[in-house]
Amino acid sequence: MITIALPKGRTLRPTLDRFARAGLQPEEDVAQTRRLIVPARGGTARFVLLKDPDVPLYVERGAADLGVCGLDHLLESGADLLSPLDLGFGKCRLCLAAPRGSAVARGWASGDSGAEPGRSLRVATKYPSLAARAFARRGVPVDLVRLSGSVELAAVAGLSDAIVDLVETGNTLEENGLVAVEDLLLVSARGDAAVRELTARFDGADLPDPFLSDAQWDALAARCSPEVREALVRAAERVRAFHAPEAPASYEQTLPSGAVLRSLAIPLQRAACYVPGGRAAYPSTVIMTAAVARLAGVPEVIVTTPPKRDGSIPVEVAAAARIAGATRILRAGGAQAVAALAIGTERIPRCDAVVGPGNAYVTEAKRQLSGEVRIDSLAGPTEVVIVADSSASPAHLAADLVAQAEHDPLALAVLITPEKALALRVREALEAELRERPNPIAAQALAARGAALLTRTLEEALAFADDLAPEHLQLVVRDPRGALARVPRAAAVFLGPHAPVPVGDYLAGPNHTLPTGGTARFSSPLSASAFVRRQNVIEYPQAQLAEDAGAIRALATAEGLHGHARSIAVREEES
Repeated sequence: MITIALPKGRTLRPTLDRFARAGLQPEEDVAQTRRLIVPARGGTARFVLLKDPDVPLYVERGAADLGVCGLDHLLESGADLLSPLDLGFGKCRLCLAAPRGSAVARGWASGDSGAEPGRSLRVATKYPSLAARAFARRGVPVDLVRLSGSVELAAVAGLSDAIVDLVETGNTLEENGLVAVEDLLLVSARGDAAVRELTARFDGADLPDPFLSDAQWDALAARCSPEVREALVRAAERVRAFHAPEAPASYEQTLPSGAVLRSLAIPLQRAACYVPGGRAAYPSTVIMTAAVARLAGVPEVIVTTPPKRDGSIPVEVAAAARIAGATRILRAGGAQAVAALAIGTERIPRCDAVVGPGNAYVTEAKRQLSGEVRIDSLAGPTEVVIVADSSASPAHLAADLVAQAEHDPLALAVLITPEKALALRVREALEAELRERPNPIAAQALAARGAALLTRTLEEALAFADDLAPEHLQLVVRDPRGALARVPRAAAVFLGPHAPVPVGDYLAGPNHTLPTGGTARFSSPLSASAFVRRQNVIEYPQAQLAEDAGAIRALATAEGLHGHARSIAVREEES
């Protein structure tokens, strides 16, 4: 029997409604009964009625198998629990509030805590643990006063300078002369409402419908320049042609006594392709992800990208999505987009895979949700390693280092060479390149994570590059094909003086969605297989079972699984 811990109070009714949809209903009206444990109809479960703050403790200590409570109480408790699902109600936020016109209300936004000289800010709250962590992150010394009754009264009566409490509408604060100074915690993810709220907060676009309509999509795509559209069409053709041979295929085998064994390649039902925004538009990422997903047979492909303030997206991204065969465009970015696509909301359907590069927040969301949805990789900052000898052009190498460094201030750009004279000429060429064509992001990245490494031999340079297992590796040497065998762990290798990384970024055909941070040792570029799953099918006739029965029973008995052996024996007895 499953024991379910339920919170008393205003969230009880919507909680019971959700369980009723799953076929679990209490035997009597829990809002009216004095019983604290109420069996469910059918005897499959029982409901334990608790105060909200007690729910995490009951579940953590094993007195309940699962529970429902507010995120505020879960985090305040510090309980080591899995929180797999937001039920989408209980909208509120944990706020720092202070009397209107007070020093806290006036100075908080500018970094002044408003506390009197010589003492810490005094804050009343029901959530001391959450409040302590929030103020510690902000570096604000605080004297916390824990209350169990009206928290607003503490600030009004002068017990505290400010309060930290749950706020839903803000009406109670308003009526007592208090103002919300800062939101410390969004208590419930709240599905579509949270996506809308976070998109408005981070991207400046308030979108009642997070999806781009077909009319909006077509209008944006039509504004893409003919030159860019033609390039995108060519890129899509190259990408499809390169990835087509790698698409997984089904196969089957037949055993001597008639058993048929199949491995079926089944496309995922729905995939999401994350396309970054912010510093630039990335239509090439749309082609590299969405076109491959459609090639693999995925019927629903959602491109998700952060919107502009007016709710639109770059015209090049809109055009690329049409060319790649995407079915919808979601105007959302960041961790909230990944979470919505991995878990699903009222409007946003749950996807089977989320692929594509993003910032640190996107990567962390993918990491945390990797058990809920297939991901391609945990992409870090982009990187290029160039192994070069004296045959290389310093100007070419300088331009190639800048090209990769301009992606991100954290980008890695490294030259490895046994030629000291070449390294010095590349440094001079870099200085000239940045002087004549200023590129602040590239300059910042090269200053922080750019390097030229001198080795004793070319073989040593190749060995060092292979140990790095970089995302991009350029071999600008006299015999690049001969050098290729020495660098098997790089994700993508570019051979010769006429194959800089942008060739692969945009048009060549191999995928530019690549493992980073040394993970190319065990990870691969994005491919059609990322959008396909396999299903094993075993079809045994009586003759095959008779042939194999003895061996199966012997192995089952050796493992102590006598029920397995009996499953075979009972069929032998009937034959």
